[in-house]
Amino acid sequence: MDNILVSREKDQVMTELLRKINDDLFALKITNNELASYLGIAKSTVSSILSGKTEISFNYLIKIIMKIYKKPYVTLKDDIISDYLMYAKPENRREALEYAAFRREFDSLKVIIDIEKSSNTEINREFAKIYEIVFKHCKDVEEYSPEDFYDELEECKSHVLSWEMKVLIDILLCQTLYQTKEYKKLFKRISIAKKNVKEIKNKFIYNSFLVRIKEVLIVTYMMQNEVRKARLTCIELMDMCDGNSSFFMQKANSYYNMGESYIFEDYSKAKMFLEKSLSVLSDEMFTGDKDIERKMRRIKSTIIFLKIHHYQDIKEVYSGLDKDGHVYLELQKGNKEQAEMYLLEIEKENGALNEFQTCYMGLARNDKSLIEKSYMMFLQKKSLFYANLPKLYLGDF
Repeated sequence: MDNILVSREKDQVMTELLRKINDDLFALKITNNELASYLGIAKSTVSSILSGKTEISFNYLIKIIMKIYKKPYVTLKDDIISDYLMYAKPENRREALEYAAFRREFDSLKVIIDIEKSSNTEINREFAKIYEIVFKHCKDVEEYSPEDFYDELEECKSHVLSWEMKVLIDILLCQTLYQTKEYKKLFKRISIAKKNVKEIKNKFIYNSFLVRIKEVLIVTYMMQNEVRKARLTCIELMDMCDGNSSFFMQKANSYYNMGESYIFEDYSKAKMFLEKSLSVLSDEMFTGDKDIERKMRRIKSTIIFLKIHHYQDIKEVYSGLDKDGHVYLELQKGNKEQAEMYLLEIEKENGALNEFQTCYMGLARNDKSLIEKSYMMFLQKKSLFYANLPKLYLGDF
């Protein structure tokens, strides 16, 4: 009797959902042909979905909502999505788990995890177990530890049966290896993940995992000063994002990384890509999103560094200057004594100068040994890309 009642409730919810979608598509004069082209599927498949013969997948529902309501992104708290997930097929709930984790919608992720832990489908229970580990280490602990995250992932990996979760664990392990700067181990493991991800049948999960892999590769290439490889991977990621509008955050990241890669080489290119990254995240829909605000602050800080380094558009930097920015700007103006005074205040406050500040102190004092020290500090932190800063100035001595 309960199963019959649940089936009726599901039919009612899905029928109402499709009615609303069909009405809104009709009102906007969006044809099945246009929708099929947008989703990248056959017109007959669209007809089957909209008539209720085939259950709409989670991924397609997200894309349709984005198109109809002109939303740059869709949260899992959206009424249509939350109603849909109550009765969606197990595979579609697995897609929702990855969507929530990938977008860091941790509150929604926890809700789905708690439901899927008691799923009748074994693979869904396993998905829930792995994503619960993600939730625990990325949201539920007081202080994130990549080492602890790595250990727990390694511990559970041998017990995992589903191919998707084996691949996800490898990707997450790569992320922790990047965070602990174990680049040799990272490249070895990520080559395995790149090979194994090709075996994933679900298109949404495949694309999401592939984007995760490319993002890890880009930031690792940048740290290693493998700029050409970073740019090529950025272009690949941009192409993927252009084909999937739900990857808006990843598009912003790829623009940022591309711009960052040109910081020391080409002012115009760097500025163009960094401003594109900022533009993607500047939609009013993101107002109040703490993660977005944090990313935007980082982009603005990088743009300020770029302008000071090349000493261009200087009038635009004053409102957002931090202490390091003030120091570098005074140096570029030729005010070395003022820069040194700022640096002494920073050193007194913090107890020591970081690698950037040590470089600046070397410039302020015309002290080659300090710039060499800065260069070694960058190398010790395995930040080979930004080691280009003292390296550039060492060429002047």
